Amino acid sequence: MTFDQLIGQRLLALRQANHLSMADLALLSGVSKAMISKIEGGDCSASANILGRLAAALGVPLTQLLAKEDAPTQRLKTRASQELWSDPEAGYLRRQVVTRDAH
Repeated sequence: MTFDQLIGQRLLALRQANHLSMADLALLSGVSKAMISKIEGGDCSASANILGRLAAALGVPLTQLLAKEDAPTQRLKTRASQELWSDPEAGYLRRQVVTRDAH
């Protein structure tokens, strides 16, 4: 699978997860339906500008379209899931805001 095909699959999956038609995404992003179709089909290499506009319209960071397949798409934890602990030496509360690497 090429990089363009991988990006196309991710774009299609995100669009469908957001229950958007190509026309909806085109309207939100300012990218033509024809270009969205070409990207989703892996038939072209989209510019960073176009991918950025599509990611913004989908409400995801651009890195979610570009990240390696096995890489986590979200490292930041929600406030409710952040671990808290007190640092007795410094006298303040610490919060774990990102997930720890499994390595």
